[in-house]
Amino acid sequence: MTNTSAMRKNILYLIAFAVISRFLINIKEIIIENGIVFRIDSYTLVLSTIMLFTKIIGDSAILALIPLFQEIKKKYDLDKKVEYTNNLINITLLIFLAVFAAGFVGAPIIIKIFGPSLESIELENAVWMFRAGLPIFELYLFKSIGGAYLQAEHGFRAGAKGGAVYELVLIVYLIFFARYFGLKGYMAATVFAVLSQAYIIYITMKKKGYKYEFRIDFKDDNIKKSFLFLLTVIISSVINQMNTSIGSTFASILSEGNVLELKHASEIISLFINLFVTAGITVIFPVLSESFIENDTEMLKQRVRNGIRYLLVFTIPVAILLMVMAEPMVKIFFERGALNSGASFFTSQALVYYALGLPAMAMVPFITRAYYSMKDMQTPIVLGISMLTINAVLNLLLVPFMGIKGVALASSLSTIMIAVIGVFDLDRKLGIFRNESIKNTAIRLIISSAAMIAGISIIYVAALLFKENIPLYNIITVGLSSISGILSYVLIYRNLKVEYKI
Repeated sequence: MTNTSAMRKNILYLIAFAVISRFLINIKEIIIENGIVFRIDSYTLVLSTIMLFTKIIGDSAILALIPLFQEIKKKYDLDKKVEYTNNLINITLLIFLAVFAAGFVGAPIIIKIFGPSLESIELENAVWMFRAGLPIFELYLFKSIGGAYLQAEHGFRAGAKGGAVYELVLIVYLIFFARYFGLKGYMAATVFAVLSQAYIIYITMKKKGYKYEFRIDFKDDNIKKSFLFLLTVIISSVINQMNTSIGSTFASILSEGNVLELKHASEIISLFINLFVTAGITVIFPVLSESFIENDTEMLKQRVRNGIRYLLVFTIPVAILLMVMAEPMVKIFFERGALNSGASFFTSQALVYYALGLPAMAMVPFITRAYYSMKDMQTPIVLGISMLTINAVLNLLLVPFMGIKGVALASSLSTIMIAVIGVFDLDRKLGIFRNESIKNTAIRLIISSAAMIAGISIIYVAALLFKENIPLYNIITVGLSSISGILSYVLIYRNLKVEYKI
């Protein structure tokens, strides 16, 4: 069982590399916008087509396999875990060969389906890139299997470094080689970037005792179990993707530009979740699974409580900050080119309503992983379908009266409802609320949040009085207000004398 200090270090490590990767992505986008002589529209189309199912399957594989890796090692030993890993990798390799053959032959048809507007040379280049990019499918699956292998042992750093290496490879290509090899070379560089990620995973796996051998056994019960788990996680992931697309669908029937405004508001929320929240959920999941496999119910309850506390303590102040500072924050992110002042206003309104549901948006994936850790693969599907239904109904009710704000509010309310249902269902199964620490945390959060709102408002109102005389007004206002609010929140939360035991 990993200790709290090790978990904290892993979370900080993942956050650090997520920030580095985000910085590198921004550098890459600047180079693309200003430093290359070819358009990447067809490349983007091809890569998104390849990744459409690849990412869903690969990311689902990590969630499905971590508990199985831990279970196999506990029941047997490391050799059995390695044997199972090789069997799984070789079976996916056979599947890839079939996918590669079908994709290579059917490339022209597939590209025409996803890119009907492409013609002549652009279509021909897209077909070539699609065929060249097909190895990404197997490399991503290997990366996911290897990632699950390592995360089951609380090894997260190889995957984190891989994200930064991926962006670095593409940046190097764009700077030094793009002028010579163009768009086709960019796809080849993308394959090499994913290969680099897979290689980092492989090297780290070897240090953890892995050794590759060619072995295929379709009769292995663990293989059957892994594909059954994978199927249920994929279904849940597809439902979540459908839920995400509902907002865009309703926004598209409103006035022109609503989809873009909604997208930008959603991007700000996703940025905070991907940079900070995902790291915590990633580190906590294997610990939950390990507690369940070891039949340590008390430790499982404690870890679930700690996970809920971590997410609430972090996401509530971020949500407050986004709601109070929505308009200047949107202007910082987008108004310098992507949006005009009118669009910024509507984007900021959508951001306020999205931010309302931010804690729940972080909580739902955690709840899902808590179920997966207990081998409950069906409840996340039920919750996903429920959220999809509630979101659709709320959109129908709210959008006619609130417009784009109704889309964001429907998303937040549906997510909050499912988060509450999920938490209370976990409490029914585990008794996580039968502990004074949760109640005490709630009291501290309420008081600290009020202090944060006061801290932000004081600086924000003061800055408004001198708005005309402050250069870079939005950046300075957001920066100072954030510092004031966060300091107020942290000081009150840490020093409020509410005793609890974990």
